[in-house]
Amino acid sequence: MISDITFSELQPATIYESERYEAVITHTRFRPIGYYVEEEYEDEDKDVRVIYYPKDDEHPDPTWMAKVFPKSADELIDVFKTALAQYCGEGWCGEDMREEIEEALSEGGFLEDTERLKVFTEKGYPPFILVQTIIFDRYRNRLIIEGHTDIDYNLDEHGIAVKIDEKGIEFNYSAEFKVGRIN
Repeated sequence: MISDITFSELQPATIYESERYEAVITHTRFRPIGYYVEEEYEDEDKDVRVIYYPKDDEHPDPTWMAKVFPKSADELIDVFKTALAQYCGEGWCGEDMREEIEEALSEGGFLEDTERLKVFTEKGYPPFILVQTIIFDRYRNRLIIEGHTDIDYNLDEHGIAVKIDEKGIEFNYSAEFKVGRIN
Protein backbone atom coordinates (compact mmCIF):
# COMPACT_ATOMS: atom_id res chain seq x y z
CA MET A 1 0.00 0.00 0.00
CA ILE A 2 1.28 3.50 0.76
CA SER A 3 4.22 2.09 2.70
CA ASP A 4 5.41 0.68 -0.64
CA ILE A 5 6.13 4.22 -1.81
CA THR A 6 9.76 5.07 -1.58
CA PHE A 7 9.54 8.57 -0.22
CA SER A 8 12.38 9.57 -2.50
CA GLU A 9 9.79 9.14 -5.28
CA LEU A 10 8.10 12.33 -4.06
CA GLN A 11 9.73 15.13 -6.03
CA PRO A 12 9.30 18.90 -5.50
CA ALA A 13 6.84 20.62 -7.84
CA THR A 14 5.37 24.11 -7.97
CA ILE A 15 1.89 24.68 -9.31
CA TYR A 16 0.17 28.05 -9.06
CA GLU A 17 2.86 29.16 -6.61
CA SER A 18 1.98 26.36 -4.22
CA GLU A 19 4.85 24.14 -3.17
CA ARG A 20 4.14 20.45 -3.22
CA TYR A 21 5.73 17.09 -3.83
CA GLU A 22 4.52 14.57 -6.39
CA ALA A 23 5.03 10.97 -7.42
CA VAL A 24 3.30 8.50 -9.71
CA ILE A 25 2.65 4.91 -8.62
CA THR A 26 0.77 2.03 -10.19
CA HIS A 27 -2.90 1.38 -9.50
CA THR A 28 -2.27 -2.30 -8.80
CA ARG A 29 -0.81 -1.41 -5.39
CA PHE A 30 -4.40 -0.93 -4.17
CA ARG A 31 -5.88 -4.29 -5.11
CA PRO A 32 -8.60 -5.46 -4.52
CA ILE A 33 -9.85 -1.88 -4.98
CA GLY A 34 -10.49 -1.60 -8.70
CA TYR A 35 -9.86 -5.24 -9.54
CA TYR A 36 -12.88 -5.14 -11.85
CA VAL A 37 -11.81 -1.98 -13.70
CA GLU A 38 -12.39 -2.34 -17.42
CA GLU A 39 -9.50 -3.41 -19.60
CA GLU A 40 -10.30 -0.50 -21.90
CA TYR A 41 -8.24 1.84 -19.71
CA GLU A 42 -4.75 2.40 -21.00
CA ASP A 43 -1.93 1.62 -18.57
CA GLU A 44 -1.08 5.31 -18.16
CA ASP A 45 -4.71 5.99 -17.19
CA LYS A 46 -4.26 3.57 -14.30
CA ASP A 47 -1.38 5.55 -12.80
CA VAL A 48 -2.02 7.09 -9.38
CA ARG A 49 -0.72 10.58 -8.64
CA VAL A 50 0.50 11.03 -5.10
CA ILE A 51 0.65 14.66 -4.00
CA TYR A 52 1.98 16.01 -0.71
CA TYR A 53 1.19 19.59 0.30
CA PRO A 54 3.67 20.54 3.03
CA LYS A 55 3.06 22.65 6.08
CA ASP A 56 5.35 25.66 5.75
CA ASP A 57 8.69 24.59 4.22
CA GLU A 58 8.79 21.00 5.43
CA HIS A 59 9.71 17.95 3.42
CA PRO A 60 7.29 15.00 3.18
CA ASP A 61 6.79 13.38 6.57
CA PRO A 62 6.60 9.58 6.05
CA THR A 63 5.49 9.00 9.64
CA TRP A 64 2.47 11.30 9.28
CA MET A 65 1.67 9.87 5.82
CA ALA A 66 1.68 6.31 7.18
CA LYS A 67 -0.48 7.41 10.12
CA VAL A 68 -3.25 8.97 8.01
CA PHE A 69 -3.36 6.46 5.15
CA PRO A 70 -5.34 3.20 5.59
CA LYS A 71 -2.97 0.45 6.75
CA SER A 72 -4.33 -2.35 4.57
CA ALA A 73 -6.47 -3.03 1.52
CA ASP A 74 -9.31 -4.01 3.87
CA GLU A 75 -9.10 -0.64 5.65
CA LEU A 76 -9.09 1.16 2.29
CA ILE A 77 -12.17 -0.81 1.23
CA ASP A 78 -13.88 0.19 4.50
CA VAL A 79 -13.02 3.85 3.82
CA PHE A 80 -14.64 3.69 0.38
CA LYS A 81 -17.64 1.76 1.73
CA THR A 82 -18.17 4.39 4.45
CA ALA A 83 -17.90 7.26 1.96
CA LEU A 84 -20.14 5.61 -0.60
CA ALA A 85 -22.71 4.80 2.08
CA GLN A 86 -22.94 8.59 2.47
CA TYR A 87 -23.36 8.91 -1.30
CA CYS A 88 -26.19 6.34 -1.13
CA GLY A 89 -27.78 8.20 1.79
CA GLU A 90 -29.81 11.35 2.17
CA GLY A 91 -28.74 14.39 0.19
CA TRP A 92 -27.05 12.50 -2.64
CA CYS A 93 -28.47 10.50 -5.53
CA GLY A 94 -26.50 7.30 -4.86
CA GLU A 95 -29.44 5.21 -3.67
CA ASP A 96 -31.26 5.82 -6.95
CA MET A 97 -28.05 5.15 -8.87
CA ARG A 98 -27.54 1.78 -7.13
CA GLU A 99 -31.03 0.73 -8.19
CA GLU A 100 -30.36 1.85 -11.78
CA ILE A 101 -27.05 -0.02 -11.86
CA GLU A 102 -28.62 -3.24 -10.57
CA GLU A 103 -31.49 -2.92 -13.04
CA ALA A 104 -29.14 -2.22 -15.97
CA LEU A 105 -26.88 -5.18 -15.14
CA SER A 106 -29.79 -7.58 -14.52
CA GLU A 107 -30.99 -10.10 -17.06
CA GLY A 108 -32.72 -8.16 -19.81
CA GLY A 109 -31.15 -4.85 -18.71
CA PHE A 110 -29.36 -2.72 -21.30
CA LEU A 111 -25.93 -3.59 -19.81
CA GLU A 112 -26.88 -7.17 -19.00
CA ASP A 113 -23.87 -8.66 -17.21
CA THR A 114 -24.72 -11.11 -14.46
CA GLU A 115 -21.08 -11.48 -13.38
CA ARG A 116 -20.67 -7.73 -12.79
CA LEU A 117 -24.09 -7.64 -11.12
CA LYS A 118 -23.03 -10.38 -8.70
CA VAL A 119 -19.78 -8.56 -7.85
CA PHE A 120 -21.59 -5.23 -7.43
CA THR A 121 -24.35 -6.76 -5.29
CA GLU A 122 -21.86 -8.57 -3.03
CA LYS A 123 -19.04 -6.02 -2.79
CA GLY A 124 -20.52 -2.67 -3.81
CA TYR A 125 -18.48 0.02 -5.53
CA PRO A 126 -14.86 -0.74 -4.42
CA PRO A 127 -14.05 -3.37 -7.08
CA PHE A 128 -15.09 -0.86 -9.75
CA ILE A 129 -13.14 2.16 -8.45
CA LEU A 130 -9.96 3.32 -10.11
CA VAL A 131 -7.92 5.30 -7.56
CA GLN A 132 -6.48 8.29 -9.43
CA THR A 133 -5.04 10.73 -6.92
CA ILE A 134 -3.91 10.57 -3.30
CA ILE A 135 -3.46 13.97 -1.68
CA PHE A 136 -1.63 14.25 1.60
CA ASP A 137 -2.56 17.74 2.75
CA ARG A 138 -0.28 18.40 5.71
CA TYR A 139 -1.24 22.07 5.61
CA ARG A 140 -4.88 21.19 6.41
CA ASN A 141 -3.96 17.95 8.21
CA ARG A 142 -6.02 15.56 6.09
CA LEU A 143 -5.93 12.96 3.35
CA ILE A 144 -8.01 13.02 0.18
CA ILE A 145 -8.35 10.02 -2.11
CA GLU A 146 -9.87 10.68 -5.52
CA GLY A 147 -11.13 8.03 -7.87
CA HIS A 148 -13.32 7.21 -10.80
CA THR A 149 -15.85 4.54 -11.67
CA ASP A 150 -17.72 3.96 -14.89
CA ILE A 151 -20.35 1.69 -13.35
CA ASP A 152 -22.29 4.73 -12.04
CA TYR A 153 -22.79 7.44 -14.67
CA ASN A 154 -23.15 10.15 -12.02
CA LEU A 155 -19.78 9.25 -10.44
CA ASP A 156 -18.35 8.73 -13.93
CA GLU A 157 -19.14 12.38 -14.65
CA HIS A 158 -18.26 13.92 -11.27
CA GLY A 159 -15.66 11.57 -9.81
CA ILE A 160 -15.26 10.35 -6.24
CA ALA A 161 -13.44 12.17 -3.47
CA VAL A 162 -13.02 10.80 0.02
CA LYS A 163 -11.65 13.05 2.77
CA ILE A 164 -10.16 11.56 5.91
CA ASP A 165 -9.35 13.85 8.83
CA GLU A 166 -9.85 14.10 12.59
CA LYS A 167 -13.62 14.45 12.01
CA GLY A 168 -13.80 11.14 10.15
CA ILE A 169 -14.54 10.08 6.58
CA GLU A 170 -16.50 12.30 4.20
CA PHE A 171 -17.72 11.72 0.62
CA ASN A 172 -17.84 14.39 -2.04
CA TYR A 173 -17.38 14.71 -5.78
CA SER A 174 -13.82 15.12 -7.08
CA ALA A 175 -12.31 18.62 -6.92
CA GLU A 176 -14.76 19.77 -4.23
CA PHE A 177 -12.31 19.66 -1.31
CA LYS A 178 -9.85 22.52 -0.95
CA VAL A 179 -6.20 21.52 -0.70
CA GLY A 180 -2.96 23.17 0.31
CA ARG A 181 -2.60 26.94 0.65
CA ILE A 182 -3.95 28.02 -2.73
CA ASN A 183 -7.59 27.22 -2.12
